[in-house]
Amino acid sequence: MYTPATASGPANVGCQYEQAQIRAVPQGVVNGWAAQSGPQVAAQFTTDADFISGDGTYVFGRANIEPYFTAVFAPGGFFNNTRVTAVPNKIVCEDFNTARIITLGGPLFPGQTEVAPEWRGIQSWLIVRQPGAVWKAKLFHNTRTDLTELPH
Repeated sequence: MYTPATASGPANVGCQYEQAQIRAVPQGVVNGWAAQSGPQVAAQFTTDADFISGDGTYVFGRANIEPYFTAVFAPGGFFNNTRVTAVPNKIVCEDFNTARIITLGGPLFPGQTEVAPEWRGIQSWLIVRQPGAVWKAKLFHNTRTDLTELPH
């Protein structure tokens, strides 16, 4: 669900016209994960991003996010030969340069077509406009959930 900014919402004029570019950030992570590419995943984050994985691992900055993913995708790495889902369920434009996204998803291990209940997660993203009108994740936090959709 896309939640546009309204006169009573967080921003009167926001990023609502750039929904495709904003959605492209979590999709870029999904694509990078499918390619098992640490650099491709890390490219979706700002240089000073905070990344918190579902197991509580904290990684600061794109320069550290890249080797983190390179290691987990490597042969013998925990997420080697996996895919991930991250379905946007809510987008809120805070202002012209900032959006919040809530996604639901998780890893798909070999042979799986749905995220196993014990791996289902809810992810919070803070997406910010960078120079050149490029959107990147400044904050990502994942935690386990029983939700399969957001309550309205």
